[in-house]
Amino acid sequence: MNIVGKEVTHVKYGLGTILEINENKMQVDFESDTKTFIYPESFEKFFSIEDKRAKKYIDGKLIEINRLKSIEQEQKEKEEKFRMFKSKFKVKVNSQAVFEMNHSDWKSFLDTWSISTGIHLSGNNKGKPRIPKNLNMNSACLLTMKPEGSTEKDRIILGVFMTPNEFIGENCTTGIVPAHEKYRIIWESEHEELLFWDYFSDDAKLNKWGSSNMKYISITLIKKILEDMISSASEISEKEIILDFYQYFCQMNHL
Repeated sequence: MNIVGKEVTHVKYGLGTILEINENKMQVDFESDTKTFIYPESFEKFFSIEDKRAKKYIDGKLIEINRLKSIEQEQKEKEEKFRMFKSKFKVKVNSQAVFEMNHSDWKSFLDTWSISTGIHLSGNNKGKPRIPKNLNMNSACLLTMKPEGSTEKDRIILGVFMTPNEFIGENCTTGIVPAHEKYRIIWESEHEELLFWDYFSDDAKLNKWGSSNMKYISITLIKKILEDMISSASEISEKEIILDFYQYFCQMNHL
């Protein structure tokens, strides 16, 4: 709606006419002078307008501006809270995880960008979700799969993701671990295969997964895998994405 030419009343300067509106500036002609004001914010405290349609239009713009300001303020507070939390955060030795997946799990992950820690198979918590107490906002989650018809030693790495900034494992009572909206890597099929068990010394290789679909692993193992991804990536753009992930991972884990 064009409100240029409409009459307005200022609490100090009295009756005036809107001469021009340019982005967030409004020129108003008063009997004694022409003055410039912030638009539409100045209508909150200093201006009134009799035209009902124009008032409804301006009120709508004020509501939207205040909504955007509220979102911006919430984001700033969230970032500051995260910054303070991160500065005091203590990194656990085994605060990273590796997941076993089948084709159905993989498809579900790509649809939801989240993964389940599974359930307890025995004990007092049998049937209940496993709470990932060691995982937090600094955690990387490695995704692996044993190709159909192959042996455990052929387990391949499918990708890796960071947990969200606000993620606290002990609060994850559902056992559903979401992926960070930015820091997630899918290791495409055309890349050189990265075999999970190759990252263990001969003495440490078990080549046996076990019954749980999630295991805790060390920061150094994730770091080495990310470094191999960086060196193996063929496209410059992809290499930059992985490098960005790597730098974030190192920052979050004080490396």
